Amino acid sequence: MKVVGNNRSGRHAGAAGLGVELLGLNELLERSDYVVLCAALTPATEKLIDATALARMKPSAYLINIGRGKLVDTDALRDVLRDGRIAGAGLDVFEPEPLLPNDELLTLDNVVLSPHSLCWTEDFTRDVAASAIASILAVAAGERPANVLNPEVFATAAFTARRA
Repeated sequence: MKVVGNNRSGRHAGAAGLGVELLGLNELLERSDYVVLCAALTPATEKLIDATALARMKPSAYLINIGRGKLVDTDALRDVLRDGRIAGAGLDVFEPEPLLPNDELLTLDNVVLSPHSLCWTEDFTRDVAASAIASILAVAAGERPANVLNPEVFATAAFTARRA
């Protein structure tokens, strides 16, 4: 398998060492059998894959989005998938998120949908477990745990009664 890639700067010191040829986005779309999106969502990358980009892909190509749902113009993707202008798509991120129950993507035979699994690694699982345990121990000791999303809870009567 020949691996080609793209990044916005066009440079990456490690690409050549990995045997990855960096291309412009248009050339990558035109040459690739599988286009895998794993870019960050920024104003510059929102709808990076739009109708024009999808039209550059080969009819036998597959689009795989594991980055962010908004990297792809979902309406344009539905159109090319329905019309068979690309072979298929694999998505674990969506726009909107979650998909609406009546979304056409749920009915197309050339689409594979799965839950987003960005953080399902051994290191992530270990670190989340350690963080959860540290938070439980902090609360048990009457302290505030780190990284609380709703710190207002500490001012509630229910929480202060538990500390007494």
